Amino acid sequence: MTVERFSLIELVEDLCVAKGVPFKPMRIASDIMTTDVKILTLDHTIMSFLQYMDVYKIRHAPVFDPPIEKGQKPYFVGVVSQRDVLRLLPPYGTKTAREGQSLKELQKRLSLIVTRKPICALPQTPVPGLIALMLDNHIDMLPIFSDSELKGIVTTIDIIKLFDRLKNAIHMLHPQLKKQTLPVALPPADSPETQLLFTWLTETVQNIMTREVASLQPNHTLADAMQLMQKRKCSHVSITDEEGKLNGIVSDRDILEQLPSTSCRPPLPSKKFREHLFDVDPKAPCLNFPLSHIMAWKVIHILPDCLVTDVAKMLQRGKMNCCPVLDNEKKLLGIVTGSDIMRTLLAAYQSKEKT
Repeated sequence: MTVERFSLIELVEDLCVAKGVPFKPMRIASDIMTTDVKILTLDHTIMSFLQYMDVYKIRHAPVFDPPIEKGQKPYFVGVVSQRDVLRLLPPYGTKTAREGQSLKELQKRLSLIVTRKPICALPQTPVPGLIALMLDNHIDMLPIFSDSELKGIVTTIDIIKLFDRLKNAIHMLHPQLKKQTLPVALPPADSPETQLLFTWLTETVQNIMTREVASLQPNHTLADAMQLMQKRKCSHVSITDEEGKLNGIVSDRDILEQLPSTSCRPPLPSKKFREHLFDVDPKAPCLNFPLSHIMAWKVIHILPDCLVTDVAKMLQRGKMNCCPVLDNEKKLLGIVTGSDIMRTLLAAYQSKEKT
């Protein structure tokens, strides 16, 4: 007897076709990538990239080598990120940029910090493959190439947006599941397919959050946070008091804004998480800064019964990378990161037995 298997994505697509519900495919890179990509060249300056980020509200950009002769196409060199820029500039680099200071640093060219030969993908790369590439290599953006031509990019936000697309499709298929207060369970008469859709819609963050949170106390130092991030391969450290209540959060970007400027990116790829970004003189005074001086105090947080679909939308709209999970007494229970959301989405692509 042959056992029929299906995935949540296949189920939603089949149901949408059968019921005439519009649903944009989300199987491969070309289905989900951003195609209106603004590019920069090696001749652009740090100031150009800062302006680029402000205008387009992004943190990464593909970088091309401009053609030397007429008729030649630009040559793809690599990518540059906000983290790279923060590491190149002196402390509070973005703030000085807005004030028109540090002109010498701001006029440096992107050729100093571009990540060359980055990991790329093809338009036909399956979405689970994209997620795996991003998670395994700790990257937030993948250039999508075909025949040496940039077709688009896929970012973590593009991946997280898929949650909203799935939720909207399911609501159109089953309007009864759109109620603000969902029932604890569906009637037994409902089909297994409807039960699966309901289960996916009502998944809560307590089932997917990272429970072993990287955390320190306010009196710990910037050096402590850097060491913990590298050990845990994470981009955020939660700051708690002695009772485990959340005080704030420190991101790797917060740290980079405090480090002294570096001359350029090293020629070889990093072997350790954030190796080149956290490469600093061990005697640098900033390493002794207490985290209470640099952490974000006002942190958006959620309760453990928050729906995964809701927190995914929260991260997408706020372009946030994480959200702490607290109990009613403000004690830290866990954290939901963009990586947690992407791992959860992988389950929607995994095949299950059809009963």
